[in-house]
Amino acid sequence: MCIRDRSDGDSSNARMSVRTGRECFKSLTTAEAVTLVSLPEKVRVSLPAGNKVTADMVQTDDAFWHIFRFRFLSGKAFTKADSDAGVLCAVLSAAVARRLFGTTDVAGKTVQLNYVEYRISGVVADVSVLATSAYAQVWIPYTSTDIARLAWWEETVGQMRAVILARSAADFPAIRELSLIHISEPTRPEPIS
Repeated sequence: MCIRDRSDGDSSNARMSVRTGRECFKSLTTAEAVTLVSLPEKVRVSLPAGNKVTADMVQTDDAFWHIFRFRFLSGKAFTKADSDAGVLCAVLSAAVARRLFGTTDVAGKTVQLNYVEYRISGVVADVSVLATSAYAQVWIPYTSTDIARLAWWEETVGQMRAVILARSAADFPAIRELSLIHISEPTRPEPIS
């Protein structure tokens, strides 16, 4: 997201807030799917009285699993209902599951992420760090945390980025055009009097 200050012409690039992502990108009807994804962050993944590991975690939504194809070894991705409700569920990489449990067959079990209990919805084959848009070792719904409140500069800037899946390459121009319209004229809530 590029921000321009009209008073002096300066601009800068930044990640967007959840609100900006929802208003400017999740509403695109020309795209097949749009997901919001946070930067990877280090998280303590542990069992209540047992093993622990530090892992790279991203916060995202159910559309992520439609855009990126993963091989599930156990369970499944978290659903739209999970994302919408902010359910405390997580998908783990095979390496994290093995370090904690000694197996990848752990769907339905629980882990603690920074001491908060999450249900494991699925386990996926490990993802290369070179797959920068999809890489993590733990994926959770962003609605299960307070990341939406981590916004600044009139609530436009935050920790998210949008990943857009087009139906075909022919849709790229329309997606670009509609994205620019949404960015330059985002809907603003009415001020509270």
